[in-house]
Amino acid sequence: MDDAFVFVTSTGRPDLAESKVDRRKIRRHAMHGIAIARRAKGDYGQHNRRQLPLFLEPTADKEKEKENTSPQQELFNSALEAVYMIPPPLSAQGYELAKLTYGFDILSLSALASVHLSRAFVRILAFSPANLQKLAQLRQPSWLDFVPARYSESRLLQAAVDCTLARAHRSLHPDWGISETAVIKLYLKALSELQEALGDELEGRWARPDVLCATKILAFYEFLQFSQLGRWLHHIDGTRKLMRLRGPENYSSDFEQQMLMSQTGTIFHESMSIGEDCFLEEPKWKALLSSIAVVERPTNIIKSPPDCHPILSSLWIHASPTARLFRQTSVCIIGTGADDPGTILQLILEAYQTRQNLLTWRENFTKFAAGRQADRYRSRFRELLGVSLAVQIVLNRLIVALEPRAAEARTFENETQEFADRVIVLCDEAAKEALPTANMLLAEKRGIAKAAKESGDDWMGAVLGGTYRTCRGRKCVPAAVFEKWSISLSRRDVEW
Repeated sequence: MDDAFVFVTSTGRPDLAESKVDRRKIRRHAMHGIAIARRAKGDYGQHNRRQLPLFLEPTADKEKEKENTSPQQELFNSALEAVYMIPPPLSAQGYELAKLTYGFDILSLSALASVHLSRAFVRILAFSPANLQKLAQLRQPSWLDFVPARYSESRLLQAAVDCTLARAHRSLHPDWGISETAVIKLYLKALSELQEALGDELEGRWARPDVLCATKILAFYEFLQFSQLGRWLHHIDGTRKLMRLRGPENYSSDFEQQMLMSQTGTIFHESMSIGEDCFLEEPKWKALLSSIAVVERPTNIIKSPPDCHPILSSLWIHASPTARLFRQTSVCIIGTGADDPGTILQLILEAYQTRQNLLTWRENFTKFAAGRQADRYRSRFRELLGVSLAVQIVLNRLIVALEPRAAEARTFENETQEFADRVIVLCDEAAKEALPTANMLLAEKRGIAKAAKESGDDWMGAVLGGTYRTCRGRKCVPAAVFEKWSISLSRRDVEW
């Protein structure tokens, strides 16, 4: 006896299977009713609409129609036929739906994700919003590449992305699409979600990557308002504090490290602006920056991330003590703020060492830049060189301020003027380029150079004139000279 299971037999005996002809007749009979139903619906014999057909078989009727049709009409009919055969797209979900809803892609802000967003940068965009459209076309690898995949995993991240996409769309198309009321409503929702996450101390949500990511994305929202600089600076300061509060141990993933490295320039600038020490100077943070720079990153996530190269991390490691040295020198000469223990000699030695570290960095940078594609990286290289020169201008002034009678004081002031001239040349070169970021990245450095040029006579006069101020038993430049220069920097307005 055959053990095979027989579904239908005409004899009623399971041990006697029918012939192939009989089985075919049985299947036809079973499908008869189904075929009638399909014909009644009108889709019998049609193509599977979940698949795009490669071609259409011409019929006799269609061939006759072509004989009496003009070539233009025939082309139109063929195109129309192809359109009707394309299956409708599946419904967009997650980030793709948000991108379609708000008419903007968060990755279009990647050109802003790894640069230092400064007041000068904002002013240029506010004066010429068309530059935002150009920036949206300059996509490059950044931490934003992680956002689409994480969008659906966090309500906070969704809210932050949604309001920023809406704000970007409205900045580009203020008279079309999304209303200002709708944008603000989305922003308030994102702020509510952020406040809830930051206040969650029991589960520690405030330290999660999506919270830091949402905070950085909301900074884009404030940035894109252009006229609300005070709110943007407040948000930037909050981001800096959150990054420090998380601690070096909470930057273990590639995503978190990318976000940290993209913020190093802004962290340093804010420390200089508000007169605080830069936490990147602390040994544990220096160790983290150095370790991030030597990690080989998966190319399928971010290809050649510029923010994680050792040449960039080493620049901020060497520059970071400048914020503290500026604050301490101001306390000594002007007498503002809390007095720090230690001697002026210690400050001078540290300033000398920091200056030497930057000189060594610039030598290594020159060799590094010579081996790279100049056209591709010209704007970024010019920015890094401008940062190193601007920081060294400040360090030279700090040394001269604390030791104006030294033999090197006159040499350092002459060098300061030379560096200021070089920064201005870099700015002029950037202004001639078509890329909008080229000029924006150096706009703030021009302010530092301009302050050095305008105060040059005062400082050289202080060095040569013999009029000094006594600070902790040592001769320093007059407080009026130092304070006037400090004011010309506009501390909070100048970007580093």
